[in-house]
Amino acid sequence: MRRIYQLTQLFRLAAQEDVRVRSRLSGIDFLRFSALWPIVSGVQTLSYVWRFGQSAQSGFGVSIGRQILRCWRLAAVHGIAPEQFYTFRPFIKGRVDLAPYYIQHEQIVALHRHLNARTDTSSLDSKILFHRFCQDHELPCVPIFAVFQMDGQTLWLDVDPESLPRVDLFVKPDDWWKGLGSELWHSDPEPNTWSRGEQIMDQAALLQHFAAVARGKRDHLLQPRVRNNDQIKTFSPRALATIRVVTYRFPGQEPRPLSARLAIPVGTKDHDHSAMGCSVDLISGALSPAVLEFFDPESLQVLGPRHALDEWHYHPITNAPISGERLEGWEQMLAICKRAHLALGTPAFIGWDVTMSD
Repeated sequence: MRRIYQLTQLFRLAAQEDVRVRSRLSGIDFLRFSALWPIVSGVQTLSYVWRFGQSAQSGFGVSIGRQILRCWRLAAVHGIAPEQFYTFRPFIKGRVDLAPYYIQHEQIVALHRHLNARTDTSSLDSKILFHRFCQDHELPCVPIFAVFQMDGQTLWLDVDPESLPRVDLFVKPDDWWKGLGSELWHSDPEPNTWSRGEQIMDQAALLQHFAAVARGKRDHLLQPRVRNNDQIKTFSPRALATIRVVTYRFPGQEPRPLSARLAIPVGTKDHDHSAMGCSVDLISGALSPAVLEFFDPESLQVLGPRHALDEWHYHPITNAPISGERLEGWEQMLAICKRAHLALGTPAFIGWDVTMSD
């Protein structure tokens, strides 16, 4: 009973903070808090059940009609958006009872904002600032070769601007996530050229291209490509896989790990936002079965809509074992995350993206 009470209090706090930012919402987010929500959620319910209903029916034995009714009821009564219905998976035994305590992404963001209201977290808002933070505290991080600024200027950091290293290059926006807006350029055997698809450029043309991508839009970082180590390559031979480690810290105490998730790419691109994921045991570093967490078009094309809700004990493409595998160097990764949290100071919760590179 005490745990239920704590969850209820946490939910109420998150909901209260969520209410405070509703005046700035627009589009579907605004409609979620209006009298039109039952109608809007009904339309969304039909859309999502149409896409994923067969998978739930074959995997969990829940009829299409029952899915429609349950999805719409959870939206109308508990405000659980239809887009999160299959992530919540209410057809699992006992899961519906947890609906009143289900904290959605927007509420997590609001709660996080409340808990860190008096804490300076500016170094986490920018990849450039975070890079400087890591350097100042001797924490491992991916080098930054240059910053192409939106005002047209270029800031060179770790390399000679006259001679880029002969490595694959990765350019990405400073303040975006999930690989949005990023480009991977392969270093070619031909001297001083890089290629991306049909495009081939020498160093001068490539730097002009990077500057044009950033100009008038947002700052972009130029970094060397980071590759997965041999263990992670069995899950993802191309795209970089990351481990999200969440640490927490109570006032006057040392940081501790709260949760960990391995993001597993399922597509064939050189980078993606890793729609599949599995939890990592905090003690042993052992992996759970993987599930599809984001229903993006490429992942659904690879797995098939009928398998969108399956649990994967083996990678669907490489057939490498997932469930029960133990991550190499797990204790070292946790130690780095706790040291980084300690260096940052007092934030209550922080999520760290860690890579296991070669």
